[in-house]
Amino acid sequence: MSEEISNEKLFEFMTRMYGEMQGMKENMATKEDLANTNQAISNINQSIADTNQAISNINQSIADTNQAISNINQSIVDTNQAISNINQSIVDTNQSIAKTNQTIVRLENKMDENHKALYDGYKLIYEKLNILEKKVDQHDVEIKIIKTAK
Repeated sequence: MSEEISNEKLFEFMTRMYGEMQGMKENMATKEDLANTNQAISNINQSIADTNQAISNINQSIADTNQAISNINQSIVDTNQAISNINQSIVDTNQSIAKTNQTIVRLENKMDENHKALYDGYKLIYEKLNILEKKVDQHDVEIKIIKTAK
């Protein structure tokens, strides 16, 4: 009897195993399903590769943009330096103009003094000339008187 039970149990066990295997068979993929899955995985891998390439291109664009910004920043620094040099030149030129203006004022003052001295000399000579003219006129009168008396 124990053999029968055991056979019975074995038969039950086998039946249950067969039922479970049939359920597993329904869940198992066919070769076609696996091929489709492999194709889908391949497509996903290609999409990932394309995405990685796109990201690489974006990274290169960012690097190029950063380089362009760096170049612009350097240009700004150079321009600021040039402006600073121009401003220094303007300051130097203004100082030079101020010195030149001081020299011109000094020369004008000196010329004014010389002009006054020349004018005073001219005035003195003119006055002496007038005195001499009067004396010459007086001498002319005396010479005429002497000539008429002879």
